Amino acid sequence: MMPLFQITYFWKDTAESSSDVRLLLIVILVLFAVILVYALISYLIKKSKESNTSKSLTPKQVSQRSLQRSAQSSGFSGIESEFLAFYAQKLAVYNYRDILKDKNKFDRFLRDIYHYIEKNSKTEQEAEELKKKLFMIREAHSFRLHASKTLRSTHEIPKLTPLSLVTNRDAHYATILLANESDGLYVEYPRDAFGDFIKFPSGTKLTVYFYTGNHAGFQIKTKITDKIKSKATAMLKLKHTHTITALPYRKHDRKTVRMECSLYRTVVKTISSGNSTKKILQSDTTPLPGILTDISAGGVSFHSTLSMMPGDIIKIEFNPGMGRRLAYISIVRVNRIKNGFLYHAKFIKIDPKTTNEIYALVYGYL
Repeated sequence: MMPLFQITYFWKDTAESSSDVRLLLIVILVLFAVILVYALISYLIKKSKESNTSKSLTPKQVSQRSLQRSAQSSGFSGIESEFLAFYAQKLAVYNYRDILKDKNKFDRFLRDIYHYIEKNSKTEQEAEELKKKLFMIREAHSFRLHASKTLRSTHEIPKLTPLSLVTNRDAHYATILLANESDGLYVEYPRDAFGDFIKFPSGTKLTVYFYTGNHAGFQIKTKITDKIKSKATAMLKLKHTHTITALPYRKHDRKTVRMECSLYRTVVKTISSGNSTKKILQSDTTPLPGILTDISAGGVSFHSTLSMMPGDIIKIEFNPGMGRRLAYISIVRVNRIKNGFLYHAKFIKIDPKTTNEIYALVYGYL
């Protein structure tokens, strides 16, 4: 049996030990609470700072009237300014003035408008009408932006500029400027409609026509100084010149392409009904092959073995990027080339949707 003093000592020791544990737990809980409160306060302060910073960095939405004034001060008409300001708000554009001053930014802005119209128009007819307005603004802006610009030397021709080479026999060949070096212009070696290289005698004199992508056209006289053919590339080297003749402004921008097309001979027939007469276009049902070499909203150039004359009407079927489309063209100019002809034609009947698709192809909006 345990002595009484030992029992008393054990109870006292146990009680003191239990009290120490409770005190330790209380201290731990208080420290935990302090840490938790500190962490919570720090989190709230951080979120408050982030919120204030975000608010200070987020630009305020500019009013449509202010956007219109900015566009008008940049040379746009009232109707154009209203159109652009409307979509600047829809697309939450904040650096509007910078966009209006920069050609590349402005073109990206118009491309965004194009896709917005495609996604948000209530009907297809509404979409095509809005796209037409958009492309009219795009062309008008290009006229204004580059009306006063000119070139003083072939050294200034931008790389990848499409060129039209014309020989002294009036044969036309489409090509592109691959490199503009100090020793000459290096252009892609032209091929005929069947993919074969055109044969040029050494020193061939050429008249070269080109547009700088902004309706400004130029003409130069030059000659072939070298022919470069390898497995990697095939080029003609043309002599530089400081004599450049400006051409009248082209109405529509155009794009160099290599696109298969189908051609149908067409005649105009007059149908009489009582006192009225109506003219209709009647086309053959058998397609003939052709290859488009450039395209614009106003017309096309194409290679074909089909023999035609200026004034002939042709139904043409091609794919500008969103499916096969039909249009009617009238031949304006004919050039004889190896194994066929190079034709330049204007559209005489084309639906608005196809015209808008051609614009989108030319400007790279597809």
